[in-house]
Amino acid sequence: MCVSNAQTDSPEPGTSQFSEEQFSFSPHEFFSGRKNISLNSEYYFGSNAITNKFFNYNYLNRFIDNELKTDVSERLNATGNRLGAGFNTSLLFTYKTKEVAGTKTLFFAGISNRNFSEWIFNRDLFELFFRGNRAYEGKTADVSDSRFRLYQYQKLTWGMFSINTGDTAKVSFGYSGSLLIGQMLRDIKLNGKLFTAANGEYLDVAASGNMHASDSAHTSLASVNGFGVSADFFFHYKISRDCYLNFSVSDFGFMNWNNNTSLVSVDTNFHFEGVEVDDLFNFSDSVLSDAMLTDSAQTEQFLTNRKKQSYSIVLPVHATVELFYEIKEEKIFFTLRDEIMSGEAFNNLAAIGMGWKGKKVVVSAEVSYGGYGNLNAGITASFLIKKEYSLTIGSHAVNGFIVPAFSTSQGAFVSLKKYL
Repeated sequence: MCVSNAQTDSPEPGTSQFSEEQFSFSPHEFFSGRKNISLNSEYYFGSNAITNKFFNYNYLNRFIDNELKTDVSERLNATGNRLGAGFNTSLLFTYKTKEVAGTKTLFFAGISNRNFSEWIFNRDLFELFFRGNRAYEGKTADVSDSRFRLYQYQKLTWGMFSINTGDTAKVSFGYSGSLLIGQMLRDIKLNGKLFTAANGEYLDVAASGNMHASDSAHTSLASVNGFGVSADFFFHYKISRDCYLNFSVSDFGFMNWNNNTSLVSVDTNFHFEGVEVDDLFNFSDSVLSDAMLTDSAQTEQFLTNRKKQSYSIVLPVHATVELFYEIKEEKIFFTLRDEIMSGEAFNNLAAIGMGWKGKKVVVSAEVSYGGYGNLNAGITASFLIKKEYSLTIGSHAVNGFIVPAFSTSQGAFVSLKKYL
């Protein structure tokens, strides 16, 4: 059976296409329905304005000059700019197959580590963070409607696939359930304005928002700061001998972070005229003292509410529909895909692709638009090695490596599978 690309359980659609649940339906699968164990890894980054070069320089703590900043500034919208990034690894095991009366059932289990982050921000927030407030002298910077989310957690997954192999069968389906173990949470919402007086004489700040953060004293892989559950659903419909339709919903679930989760709320108006420095060369002065950071005169005007309590989140739900058409005689296939995800940062993603499948090599390419980024081109290649192993490598934003100064997305994925 040769149908659409398998979809990852990653929250970033258009990235690595490795999911134990759907990989049996992928044209990059050499032995459909065979027991196997696989190790998968991926990373992704996408934005409507932040270039790969800027992102790489910032991540590597390299110097970001004005030319790089200006290049990004010219791409930014006044509001609603978006950025998403993540890194995922998984170990997957299809441990049992059972075939009865034209139906093959696959049972699978897996463990994975998920890192997901996304930002919604406006132009003023970017300018203040990377250039400071000098350009806003006599003006008001508006940083309202800003949101940052970071989730890190592990998944323990079990599920099954029911594949109808008969000539008249049209529908195959599968599902999985996962126990989630929360490790790290950062969820920040910010609304605010900053007025800078002429010559920087004073600042007027009006800010409101809140931050939820998991226990900062426990951030290792063994830390348990919350629990949750999620479910995935998959459907495959055979339209004709050469045409198929796939539909999937992943990460339908929630996470409850424990009562060591911090909640910091801000709702304030603040007038700032500077701090008094008696001795410029005395670094124990008030500028760097603990009192500057903790005294109520400085901080309590911002932090009106600080407490610890449990916090529940709904996971970003990802849905995909894909149409697949195959020309068997030429070993060529075509795909048309659309993806959506709940939340504010991810735009509808549409992709069109084609590929060629041989006995030991499969190659496919696609063009996509949307998601966290803009226009992207991707390529995937799979290789069968000694009939026991398969290796798949690729990227859904290969342009990010070719022209990093102009592209605003990048990513790569790899999967090594051992057939049993």
